Amino acid sequence: MNKNKKNKNGFTLVEIMIVIAIGVILTTIVTFSFFAMKERGNINKNISQAKVLLEQAKVQSVSGLNDTNYGVHVQLDKLVLFSGSTYFASSTDNVPLIFDNDLVFATSSFVGGDGSNVVFKKITGATDNYGSLTIKTSNSSTSAVIYISPAGAITQ
Repeated sequence: MNKNKKNKNGFTLVEIMIVIAIGVILTTIVTFSFFAMKERGNINKNISQAKVLLEQAKVQSVSGLNDTNYGVHVQLDKLVLFSGSTYFASSTDNVPLIFDNDLVFATSSFVGGDGSNVVFKKITGATDNYGSLTIKTSNSSTSAVIYISPAGAITQ
């Protein structure tokens, strides 16, 4: 019998360290992907709600509801549906859409006025306040944009 033969049962320390390193790398990739997917889902949810609010303002204007036009006011953490040509924060008729996650905020770039309101005209649904509404995360890594044309078309 040869006494120099060693019984190799098990793994070496180097092999174990390589497996642990691969595991850490995979866990990191999965974690970042999960957070990015969650962030994107939150943006999509908020952009959909914003489009619904804009469409609601346009439809109410076109239908001549209460014989007035309707608009949407953009603030950092919410959008507000209002009636009339001018936004009044104290109006009891205002319908707010508060973003459900404090990591999401909105900015607007509308022509006319102070740039934070889009008002749709009665009957036609057109607007003089066309432009864009951007909803993004606080770190600006994920964003989506809604465009409002002069004719009142709302697209993403």
